[in-house]
Amino acid sequence: MTGKTRPGPEERRKREERYRSFVEQSTEGIWCVEVERPIQVELPEDEQIRQMFRHAYLAECNDAMARMHGMTSAAQARGSRLGDFLVQTDPHNIDFLKAFIRSGYHLRDAESRELDTAGRPRTFLTNFLGVVDNGRLLRAWGVQRDVTEARRMQEDLRQSEERSRQLVDLLPDAVFIHTDGRFVYANRAAVRLLGARSEVDLVGRPIFDIVHPDFREMAGKRVRAIHEGQQVTELAQQKIVRLDGASVDVEIADSRVAYQGQPSVLVVMRDITARMGLEARLPQTQTMEAAVERPARGAETVLVVEDEQVVRDLACDVLRMLGYTVLKARTCAEARKVCEEHDGPIHLLLLDVVMPVMNGPELLQSLAGVRSGMKVLYMSGYAHEAIVHRGVLPPGKAFLQKPFAPDILASRVREILDQLP
Repeated sequence: MTGKTRPGPEERRKREERYRSFVEQSTEGIWCVEVERPIQVELPEDEQIRQMFRHAYLAECNDAMARMHGMTSAAQARGSRLGDFLVQTDPHNIDFLKAFIRSGYHLRDAESRELDTAGRPRTFLTNFLGVVDNGRLLRAWGVQRDVTEARRMQEDLRQSEERSRQLVDLLPDAVFIHTDGRFVYANRAAVRLLGARSEVDLVGRPIFDIVHPDFREMAGKRVRAIHEGQQVTELAQQKIVRLDGASVDVEIADSRVAYQGQPSVLVVMRDITARMGLEARLPQTQTMEAAVERPARGAETVLVVEDEQVVRDLACDVLRMLGYTVLKARTCAEARKVCEEHDGPIHLLLLDVVMPVMNGPELLQSLAGVRSGMKVLYMSGYAHEAIVHRGVLPPGKAFLQKPFAPDILASRVREILDQLP
């Protein structure tokens, strides 16, 4: 007769030590929830969940799980009730437990919203397995990972993208983005300029549908150059065809961007039909007099430091339209590199106040040994009074509130550049 030998006491002790060592050294939270009164799995979902909150408690966990909830050790966490962690009033958590029941008490990569001991919300990605015996739920083992920061960053990104979209929608210039030769985004001004009823009329339409036949070859070369990574800085004058068939003279600035993870082209377009008609009828001197309402132009060099790509590219395109030489940076490190490597002068720093790693004033201070004499115009989506009150921006500094219209940007940039040193 043969068979497996049962492990002796020493072997069982070693196995237990290995298990304990693994659990304690894990950076992921490991726990076991016991149910004081086993729950019949045939009960309705809502009744099972009610009993879970009434009878379930934390029987075992490691230190990592305790720290995720603001505690110092596993001993401090043991004995806590399910409702101490899982917010019972959050509908998301009710759906979370319903999914656990419907999955046969085996759920993977499920998101729960919990509270730490200070009452701060935390988000966890959890795998857990219920132990069911004779039709009764006895306990559940789980492993969880804290994804609070990742979800916060995703939400910040979503809000940033929403702010950028709102900013773009407020601009008087037409702004649109095309990917693989088709419209994927258009602001309100673009919808009006192109004769559409709404953005829906444009999205998915081939971009060259709006380019006048006389200008398609030139436009095609420009788009190819942008996709090849060439720096296209000069403005282009073209003629477009609206959806109603009318022709419009426009001036465009465009640049390469990433939109929804795809290489795309952002276009800023301005209707210059009236201007061209005026210039055709009047001498140049009269044209200049008639143009006093146009945004102030310039020939200086401006470095734009902004972490939101859409805002950065729009500011750069508007400034290029006005004749400035434009440099750009996404981060403080990139801005420093540009300042170190650019051969010519940099007359103005257009600088976002709140940026990752280092804020705007801190960046300016760090550049003191690299560039001196640069004028600075700070910009922020936060109210001026708020960032001054919080000490982020010293009082008395030149400031531009986001979102801003191109003419406001033009006048503020010109105003700062014209100030005496």
